[in-house]
Formats: sequence, C-alpha cells, structure tokens
Amino acid sequence: MKNGIALSFLLLCWCQIILAQIINEPDFEPLYPCEGDCFPGLKAATADSYKVGIIYIQFSDWQTNRAAQGGIKKIDDDGDTTWYTYKNYWLMTFSDHEYVTADPYNINSQPRSPEDRAIFGSYRDYWDEVSYGKFKYSAGSKIINHYKIYEADTLMDWITAPYNKDYYRALSKGNARGPLYTYATQAAITKEWLYSLSEYEKYIIVFAGNRDNETNRNEGLWPTSTCPGNNCLTDERDGSYGDDGRIAGVYHGCHESGHMMFGLYDMRTGAADRFGDFSLMGLFMSHWTGGNYGAYERPPHLSCYEKINLGWISPTPITGNLENVSIPNIEMNPFALTYTHPSSTQNVYYIENRQPLSFDFSYQDFNTREGGGLLVYQKGNFYTGAVWPNGLTIKIHEADGTHHLEVKGDWNTGDVYDFFGGLSNIHEICDNTSPSSNLPYNIPSRFAIFNISNSASTMTADFYTNAWAGTISSNTTWDKDVYVYGDLTVNSGVILTIDANVTVKESVVFTVNPGAQLKFASGKKITVNGTLIAQGTSSNHITFTSNDATPSAGDWYGIRFEDTSNDANCILKYCDIQYAQYGVYCNRANPKIENNTLTNNNYGIYTYFSSPDIKTNSINNNSTGIYGTNSSPYVYDNKISNNGTSGVEFWTLSQPVFYNNSFKDNGLIGTAFKYFCYPKFGPTSGSDKGFNVVADNDVYGVYNYYYTDPFMGSTDAYNERIGGYNSIANNSGYNLYAYDNCVAYAYWNWWGAGVPPANKFYNYLSWIYYTPYLTTDPGGGSTLGKIVTVQSTLSDKNRDYEAAGFNPKKPNPNRLSDLWLWGHDLFINNKLADAIDIYKILVKKFSQTKEAKHALVKVYHLYHELGKPGLDVYLSEIINNSEMNENLKPMAYELLAGDYLYNKDLVNAGKIYEKIRQKYPDSEHEKLALFCQALATRIDLNDVENAKGYVEIMKQKYQDDELTFRASEEMGEKMDWSLAKRTRQPEAIKQILPEKFALRNNYPNPFNPQTTIAFDLPEESHVTLTIYDVMGREIVRLLDENQPAGFRQVIWDGKDKSGQTVSSGIYLYTLKTSAGFSETKKMALMR
Repeated sequence: MKNGIALSFLLLCWCQIILAQIINEPDFEPLYPCEGDCFPGLKAATADSYKVGIIYIQFSDWQTNRAAQGGIKKIDDDGDTTWYTYKNYWLMTFSDHEYVTADPYNINSQPRSPEDRAIFGSYRDYWDEVSYGKFKYSAGSKIINHYKIYEADTLMDWITAPYNKDYYRALSKGNARGPLYTYATQAAITKEWLYSLSEYEKYIIVFAGNRDNETNRNEGLWPTSTCPGNNCLTDERDGSYGDDGRIAGVYHGCHESGHMMFGLYDMRTGAADRFGDFSLMGLFMSHWTGGNYGAYERPPHLSCYEKINLGWISPTPITGNLENVSIPNIEMNPFALTYTHPSSTQNVYYIENRQPLSFDFSYQDFNTREGGGLLVYQKGNFYTGAVWPNGLTIKIHEADGTHHLEVKGDWNTGDVYDFFGGLSNIHEICDNTSPSSNLPYNIPSRFAIFNISNSASTMTADFYTNAWAGTISSNTTWDKDVYVYGDLTVNSGVILTIDANVTVKESVVFTVNPGAQLKFASGKKITVNGTLIAQGTSSNHITFTSNDATPSAGDWYGIRFEDTSNDANCILKYCDIQYAQYGVYCNRANPKIENNTLTNNNYGIYTYFSSPDIKTNSINNNSTGIYGTNSSPYVYDNKISNNGTSGVEFWTLSQPVFYNNSFKDNGLIGTAFKYFCYPKFGPTSGSDKGFNVVADNDVYGVYNYYYTDPFMGSTDAYNERIGGYNSIANNSGYNLYAYDNCVAYAYWNWWGAGVPPANKFYNYLSWIYYTPYLTTDPGGGSTLGKIVTVQSTLSDKNRDYEAAGFNPKKPNPNRLSDLWLWGHDLFINNKLADAIDIYKILVKKFSQTKEAKHALVKVYHLYHELGKPGLDVYLSEIINNSEMNENLKPMAYELLAGDYLYNKDLVNAGKIYEKIRQKYPDSEHEKLALFCQALATRIDLNDVENAKGYVEIMKQKYQDDELTFRASEEMGEKMDWSLAKRTRQPEAIKQILPEKFALRNNYPNPFNPQTTIAFDLPEESHVTLTIYDVMGREIVRLLDENQPAGFRQVIWDGKDKSGQTVSSGIYLYTLKTSAGFSETKKMALMR
C-alpha cells in the first residue's frame, strides 16, 4: 500500500515537472484576450448543445497565500474560516432553474446567493433563456472536480497548479489560460476525474481568487478564451472585491463561454463598437448593482444583433412604413426588427425591446423600479480606420444623446436613460434628432422611428423608411411611401413625381410653392395630419394631377385632410386638382379651399363631419362637385357646373350654407339633400340675401328627401323678408322637389317666371312655401360665371302668420300651429336657444304629429349650431319616455346615434345603430343605420374588414339603393359615375305613384289668404275639386279635368268663381274622380 502511495506521488511529481516544462515553452497557441477584438464577424451557432465541463484550480502557494486558495468565503478577526460549499458552485453553474430568487425586490425571498443577494439563474439557465431554448448544455455537463468533506461541509476538491499565483500573474495578458487549461485537464485525468480531453467538448477553467485588479489589464490571469475554441479561463471571485471578495456570480463564466462556444467577440473596444452594459459581451459595470441586487448574478442578455447572427432570432424586416407595431420584450420573446438601408446591405438598423426582466433585471432605477425601453443599434462604416472587418462598426443610439459608448477611452457603459420610451422620455429618432439615424458621414438615411410608446413589456412604435424634412429644390421622384416628419418645402417649378403614398405628420408643415407640379401614380394620395399650405398665385397655379399619360377621373386617390390636421393653417389656393377619386377629402377637417379649379375628379370635394370654407372655386366636369355626410361647409362664390351626377350633394344631418354660388348645367341634380339635412341658401335671419343661382340642371334644381328642411327665404311675424333672393329656374324637371316629410321655406326667390310655374314644384308628404316670390330675376351667382343684374320686384307679402291665427306677442303654447310658427319666428330672429325650448314643448305636447318629427330635427341642428351640450341626454329621455309617441322614437334613435358620431363617441353610436337594426328591421331606419355604421367603421376606425361586412348586408337587403352604392364606393369599389354629362342623355325622373286615392288635409288650416289642398291619384282620372260653404252652395270649382297619376296639389286663394274674396268661415272641399272615389273635408278661413 505504501509502495502504491509512493508510486502515485512520484507520478504526480513527474507530471508537475512535465507541466512546468510546458509552462515555460515560449510558443503557446494563439491567444484571444477578452479585451481584444477577437473574432472577424458573427455567424450562426454551430451547435445546439455542447457537453461542458468546469474545472476549479488553485495555486501552489495556497497554504500561505489565501488569495491563492480556492473556496474561502470569509476569514474573521479570530482567524476562523467559512467556505463556499460544493453546492454553491454547482447551483451557480449547472442547476436547472433552481438558482432563481422568486421575488428579487423582496429581501426575504428565497433562494439567495451566499452573500444574501438576489439571484437570477445558473450558467445553464442563462444560455437556455437567451437562446429561447435553442441551445442547451448536453447531458453529462458538470463540475469535473470531486468534492470533499471538511468539518461536516461538502467542499470543492480543488486541483492545485504547479506554480504560485504571482507566477501566472506575471505572464503576458491572458497567457495563463493555456498552461492552466493544460495542467488542469491533465491533472483531472491523473485523478481519474476525466478519462480523456475528448470527454467534454468545452472546458471552463476557474482559478482561485480573482485577477490582480481592474487597473492592471495586462496580467496573465486576465480572463480569456479561445474564440471560438474548446476552453476559457475565468476567476472564482468578483474582481472588484479583491481575492477575498464575494463569489463571482455567473457573469464572467457566461461571458467567456460566449467567446469559447460561439465565437462572440467583445463589444466594448474600438472607436464605436461598444455595447457596454447592453450585452453579455460588452463591459458590464458595477454601477448597476442596486443594493442587494448583485450585478454579477445577472449578466445581461446578448443584444438582438448577436442573437440574430447566432440564429436564435429570425428578425422581422422593415420593408416599408409600419405603424403601431407591437414589439414584445426580447427577454422572453425571440423578436427584433431590422431595417436594411437601400444604399447598402452594410447599413442595417436593429431594434429590440429590453425590459428589467430576469437576467436583464439591471435595466431600471431601483428606487422607482422603472426602466427599460427600445434599444436602437446601427451598423455601418462610421469611422475611417475602424478596427472592424471591412471598416464596419455598430453602435447603440443612446436616447439621451450622451454618446458615452462611442467615446474611446470613456469607460461609461450606458445607463437607464439610453432607452427610447423609457426614463429618457425620448420617443423618436430620425435624421434631425440627436442621436440621429443618419448614415455614416451624416448622410440622411430617411429612416425614422416615431411615437415610441412608454416602456412596457410590449411596446409600440411607428417605423418609416422614407421620412422627409427640409427643402426639395430639384425634380424628385418618391418611389416608396413617404412620411413627412419635419417641415418640408417644395420649391417653385419643381416636378414631384409621387409613386407612393405621402403622409404629413401632426404639427408638421408641408409647403408647396407656386408653379410646383405634384404628379401621382394610380391610387396614391397625400394624407395631411399636420398642415398643408399649397398656395399658388392667380398667374402661377400649383398642380395636383395624375401621372398617367392618358389620365382619367379616379386615377389617383386625392388630397386627404384628417381630423388631426391644422384647420387654421391648412389652405389650398390657386391649385389645379385633377383626375382624382377625391380631389379634396375632408375627414373631420376644415381646410380653406379657395380660388382652385377642381376638374375631372369623381368627387371634387368630399366632406365627412367637416365644415371647410369653400370659396371662389371652379368645380366642374366631376361626377359630383361637392359631396358631404354630416357636414356643414360654408360654400361661397363657387361656379359648380357640368358635373355628371350632381353639383352638390349632402346626406345625413348635414347643414351646408350657400351664398353667391352658381349651380348650373349639372347632370341630374343641381343641389341635393337627403336624410335630416338643413341646407341654407343665404341667411336665416336679417336682411342679407342668398344670391345663389340654381339653373339649367338636367332634372332637379333643389332636391330634398326624408325630413330635410331647406331654408331658402322666409318672412317674420311682421311680414319682413328674411333671406331669399336666389334664382332657381329653368331646371328640366323640377326647380324644387320635396319628397317624404320635408319642409321647404323658399320665400322671396325667383322661379323663372313672374308667376312661378306650378309644374316646377313637387312635394310628396311635404310642405313647400314659396309665396311671396320675386317677379323678376335678382341676378347673383358666382363671380366666376355670368353675372345677371336684373332689378327685382316683389309679389304680395305673405300672410301665413295671420292665416294661422298666430300672434308672436301672445302665442298659444297649447296650440300646435302656434308652437310651430313660434319656434320658426324665434329662429329667424336669431334666438336659437329660445327656439330650441319651444320646439321641445311642441315635441312633448304633440309627439304624434309630423311637426314633432321636424321639430326634433331642428332641435338637433340648433344644438350643434350653438355648440350646446346635453343633446344626447334630451334624446335619450325621449326614447325612454313611455308617453312619447312610438312613431317619434326611430327618429330620436337616429339623431342620438348621429350626435354620438358627431362627438366621435363611436362606441355609443355603434350601440344605438345596433338597437335601430334590432327594433326596425327591413326599414329606412335600418338601411340608414347600416350606411352610417359602414362609414364610421371605415373612416373613423379605419377598420376595412368590418366596414365591408356592413356593406355586404346592405347589398343583400338593399341592393339597388343609392346608400348602398355610396357605402360601396367608400370601401374603394369602383362605381359607374359618369363624368361626361354632355355625352349622355339626361336621366328620366323615376315616377313614384300613390297606392290609393286619397284627399289630404289642407295646409295651413285655418288659413289666410290661401291654402294648399293635396290629393293622391294612383291612376289617371277625371277629377273635380270643388269648394262649398256650409249650406252646400258651390263657391268655386278648382279642378274639372283629366289629371295624370301622381301626388297632386292645388292652391285656393280664398276667392269665389267670380274672383271675389269670400268671408271668414267654415268651408268644405270635395274631391271626386271618374274611378268612383269621393271624399269631403272641412277648412277654416280667418280674415
């Protein structure tokens, strides 16, 4: 036995002699010290696992130099020693998710490091986490050293090197790695802990204590690695605490393993290649310690740049503008974004979301527990003479702009203010910011990131690959989507060819100077979220047009102003806007549109919940000149002519105002208003005049549908004129058309003849008031057209107030006609709030009447005109009031939904529209609700798919309805709207016939001096309409002739068959037809 021991001792001595000779050999294998740039480029990981062995080695002077002895935790003042146990080392290296503190913020949370610090995992855990499970230690990876029992503790059995620690320190930088690796592995073989070097693929050699200190960076024990290779050297203890400092944690071992296993190079030297604290391979400094949250227990993740090159992340490429992109944290999600600049594949941006999670716990202010955010890296040839291969380098854009990581010799390694969207409170980076996204040598990159959200586990940001600011002074082509992020000016004479969509950022001014031409490719548009100033001169216009060699209407989308645009400063003036789908589109926006020519567009101007000023424009040869939904523009001095379908057309609760316009020679309709509109042709109070000309249109002059009440002139209680002075004449079909419960106040206008031709008026279930009228043409119209200057004269003044027995000084609040006229009188005297109160009384007391419905619409418009709050409350009360007539409630629902939409309360609007569809299926109410839902979903929510769903329902249920066509067009469908008005025949008026014979109640009743008697003929008949007194004596026969089928009306002027005025009293009127129908009703004349 003794001989065996002696033989073993001799063999050990022989090995040490041999190893000592090896140590003194001058030609070690090439070294790659950790401080150097050790690998000429990244590549994918060559393996998804390695079998790794760790050997712990102390020095020959361990008995006299505690800095050379391994495993010492502490020696107290009495000389008593405590030790790190074998399990301490095993937990730190190979444990599987056991070495993790449950709550790092809680000092009592377990487990903890031997120094009572929060811990985040082992070597094994680190590589499993950062690789997202794509790399793992192979089975059999372990600590190669055996353990020993000492004073009841299970301690590491350290291999002892043949020389003392100072010997190895004295070697050149990092040169202790080679001999220590060779000796440690051979000694392990000798001890039969290891059978051969091939047993493990990778070896981590851990020497006792630590390197000399942080300032002597050239000592032989500096941690280093073959890169890549099969071994690396690291220290047992935290270098910042001296040889008797704390155990080193997992940082150094993982860092050196990164070199050894994957060929990762250091990201902390050179001119600008520092990743500092933001990569395992950077320079991780202790200023991140944060009290009991140990720094070396939490090595940071690799950067996304490194993970991508290792194949652990498949990045999402940015190939165009992307908005509201979700960016999950990189700690738990293999997600990063890259943008390769078109100038070169060497110019690449990398974006990741780093959060204070798991091993990246450091990235926070430990007092507020806030931190993290987006890190933005940029790769490119930034500096001449850079040490990188091919002159490339990569840098982090520090959000706070301090650039510490880029300053050679500055050992700052970054801080919590380097993240975008985090504590820096910096939320954008572009060519004009600091830091900037410029290419090397300050060449604009046009790459920008905006609207970076606050730091969160999942962040959002907008990315733009063609972002512009500055001045364009030469002809330019934009061939991919443009984001104007800073003030941009297009100089005079420049031709800007736009083969992409253009977006102007909020608070940014895009200026186009006189003489510039903007030519758009098919379907492209400019979207204005900020300010567009396109202001030419009368002799030097700006042109917005199609880039097609043979342009046609709808070639490009148009100029679109969004609700975020600057209403006060946006202006289009002296511009020629041609061949667009929408020449100008206003989405809750109110730009100034003045002195322009809008031609050959599908829509000259399109408005949605908008009130722009539209002045002195020539709007011609479009399909529709001006179109609006829920809009109230001010339209003044425009020439609107030769448009294929209509001059102007407004839908759903619109309230446009017209002065001095010419609506002439338009196909089908000069002006049209549908669904609860309230158009105003001139003033609604005072003595000003409208001076609009609506003439020579193919079919209709002024078309009104479904509870639309146009105001074209009126008279007050004292027979004073209010507004009027419009010329509505010579339209091929009807000058004024009112269908389905409309009320048209149209006094003091010219109708094309001294006595207005009765056949030019049409009303169905509607009221038209056009007497008194002008007997000569007042002239007017746009200054852009022919000005008529004929002196006008007036017919007899209106006596409607007296006829109805209404006294404005003593109105009767219990009488329907008084309330109706009272509200109107207050309105035309500009007492709008008082008018609201009276109309509310009418609705409450007479909810069963059609006057109540009209009053309700007027209340809606007056609330909005005044900006008065509380309309939603009032309408809800009507809906919920069981005493209100049920026929009034569908309208209350529609107006309530419209009010919600007006205020952009889309959620409640949607709920009301759904109620309408449930309560009133297969009706006008449902159809209108679907239309409004489709538009709001598409325009306000930008939800194309759900919007198309509503349109599909409309197509199924209301296939041929115009609302369905309008909604379909908003979805981007091409509709057949002809622009060539002169090349097609005028559309025939669709004849709508009554279902049965009927005699209607005359209106007004009582009356003075005249009243209107309406009747329905479902077929052509010989008709007699006769007035009798109460004794049955015939007073006058108004009709005795054949009448065509339709809705008919006759006016009785209160005179008998000899032309004498009859006295006050009760009269009867009887309708008889050749079909056998006969009916008699009563009326009252009050002188």
